[in-house]
Amino acid sequence: MPSLDAVDEAFLSSAPVRASHTISVPVSADTVWRELTNDTTLRWLAPGIRVVWGNPRAGVGAVRKIGPAVGPKVNEHYFLWEEGRRKAFYVTSMPVPAPGLRAFAEDYVVTPTDRGADFTWAWAIDGTGPIRNATPAVNAIVGFSMKRTQRYFEKIAAAGR
Repeated sequence: MPSLDAVDEAFLSSAPVRASHTISVPVSADTVWRELTNDTTLRWLAPGIRVVWGNPRAGVGAVRKIGPAVGPKVNEHYFLWEEGRRKAFYVTSMPVPAPGLRAFAEDYVVTPTDRGADFTWAWAIDGTGPIRNATPAVNAIVGFSMKRTQRYFEKIAAAGR
């Protein structure tokens, strides 16, 4: 499995390729956080996704494997964790080569609002070659993912959960 570089919080604002989108959702910040940290997280983006947490289960230093139910997974290491509010990880290894990719991190921020919560999802990437020009593609991927995430939380609200 190809290994990627470890990063820290500074990378989230200094990486050459960054994308960040915020949505307002009609569910509580607690509901958003629960959905982002459970064993079936992101299932609204990729049916059949499997999450396996290491020990510790949550917090700084936690590790998580995520990917298809059967097959190799992406390995993540959490370097930020503010319970109920924010978590960020970097990818330590991927099951397939991504030529030129050196580092990849994601940052999730949940903020309570009068109408529910705001959820910000940011990606930060470093690499060589075509990776350096990937901002438009990364923006499109994060934007598409957030539209699906918005619909998912609207369904939860409509169901009264």
